[in-house]
Amino acid sequence: MDYLELCRRFYIWIIDALPDLANCSIATQQRFINLIDVLYDQDKRLILLGERPLREHLGGDAIDLARTRSRLGQLVDVGPAL
Repeated sequence: MDYLELCRRFYIWIIDALPDLANCSIATQQRFINLIDVLYDQDKRLILLGERPLREHLGGDAIDLARTRSRLGQLVDVGPAL
């Protein structure tokens, strides 16, 4: 997926039903990290919707998750799932 091209088209991003990353494959965790990196670098707005607090969704084994947690703190509006 070309996140840079999508960033050129959309300023606000909404991710609904955010899964627990600890239950996702390393490849899925890495794709999420890559998306967050691009959104952060492109100064986009992100809205995450999940059933629990964000920190509970961000478990996992991918190496860069600590940086992603920090970046999400600067990017995200958090709300309950719809």
